[in-house]
Amino acid sequence: MRTDVAGLANQCIWDFVHQQKNRRLRAGTGWYSTPFRGGLFGKIKSGEVARLLERQRVDVLWLGATPGVQSSLRNILRPPSTFGDLPSFKAQLESGFFGSRRWSGSHSEPDWNPIDAPKGGWRVYQSLLAEVSLKGCVIDTASTILGGLLES
Repeated sequence: MRTDVAGLANQCIWDFVHQQKNRRLRAGTGWYSTPFRGGLFGKIKSGEVARLLERQRVDVLWLGATPGVQSSLRNILRPPSTFGDLPSFKAQLESGFFGSRRWSGSHSEPDWNPIDAPKGGWRVYQSLLAEVSLKGCVIDTASTILGGLLES
């Protein structure tokens, strides 16, 4: 069974912010809210990743978000009269990309990727994942989160 984990995660986020009780979060949900960065198996489209996940194993899917996007918190605390950052998340959702992209209208460019191309302090994540891989560790939290997404 093929599961597009990125598409499913993004759809869950979209559905969550469209619940009436969560409406204030909509304007602060943008391209940066998608949980994956970069690609997987050298692929950047969700469908390609899903096909490869049918026959290749992954020990951990690292979920992340872009902290420090000032417009996100500002739009949540003081909702604008427009949709805020939500159109960029909709573009991400509809794009088919596995990892987040920075959107401006219909144009996108790759977002930062702390795992494959770490900069500054983000190198710690690359080192951590390499160490986890070498020791054959399993991070239960990630599989619990991913398992919850796949079951819903």
